[in-house]
Amino acid sequence: MKRRGPVERRGPVERCGRVERRGRVERRGRVERRAVAALCTLALALPAAALIPQAERIVAEVAKTNAASKRDTALRFELSMWIGDDQPLANGELITHPTGLARLELRGGGGLVERHLLQGSEHTTARDGELVHSPRAFLPPLFLLQADSPAVLSAALASLGVRAGQVGLEPCAESECFVLGRPPGARGSDLVSGDDGEGTEGEFGGPELLSPAEAFQGASSDAPASDAPTVWVDAESYEIRELSTASGVRVLLGPTAAYDSVRAPRWWVIEEPGKRPVRFEIRRVMRVDAPAAVFSQSWLMAPAAPAEVGPGPEAP
Repeated sequence: MKRRGPVERRGPVERCGRVERRGRVERRGRVERRAVAALCTLALALPAAALIPQAERIVAEVAKTNAASKRDTALRFELSMWIGDDQPLANGELITHPTGLARLELRGGGGLVERHLLQGSEHTTARDGELVHSPRAFLPPLFLLQADSPAVLSAALASLGVRAGQVGLEPCAESECFVLGRPPGARGSDLVSGDDGEGTEGEFGGPELLSPAEAFQGASSDAPASDAPTVWVDAESYEIRELSTASGVRVLLGPTAAYDSVRAPRWWVIEEPGKRPVRFEIRRVMRVDAPAAVFSQSWLMAPAAPAEVGPGPEAP
């Protein structure tokens, strides 16, 4: 009888070893695939807070965008005011300063002149030289669009009561917005761009056109009130898209356009509880020199035309 050599005796053992090693490789592959699947599931289940940058970074990016858009100095807006889409109810001029000073003059039919003045947190209005005790919120805090450093922007947000340390994430038109002042998971309006929103692109409460006096005084509306001041920031461009106050005033800012060296919104819409939304369309924007005297109570009450404001320095 022929004896098996030592190599032949090891053959089955080697074969079993190969089978065992192959089994370990297959088991390790299954474990790895399961781990990858678990990681993917976890990523999809992450809360919105995990996808939101730190508030400090958002504020810094907004300030950088403001500076890059050459809005870091006093600006003059030539604009028209609309309710409905037939014709503008008034034409006007708005001058805003990064320090929070601003003024707006509107001229409507019949020689009606209304002026708004913002000095810090104080907003006063005069119509035809007489104080208005319950004015419309026609003068939004555009100085947020002019703050060119994180420190200045943070101070401006705090002055409006916005808790910038709380940041939520919301859909806005075709993009998403970081919502300063809203904790993650809290829900608010689902649209900030008037391009897709009913009532912000031409139809403001019906086809009939209000008289200038009715527009200035306000008419009934169902605009919802806000529960906390918020600022909506586009997650891609870091442009401010919406502002809201604790009193329920909501300002929607349109897409930006180039006005010579300055980039600024093409329009904005102001919604107030109990009043019709009002749309301001921008015709021209320029950098200007605007000393403190331009934003004075004497200008507010003066019957004559406002003082001349010379062109400002050219943007570098």
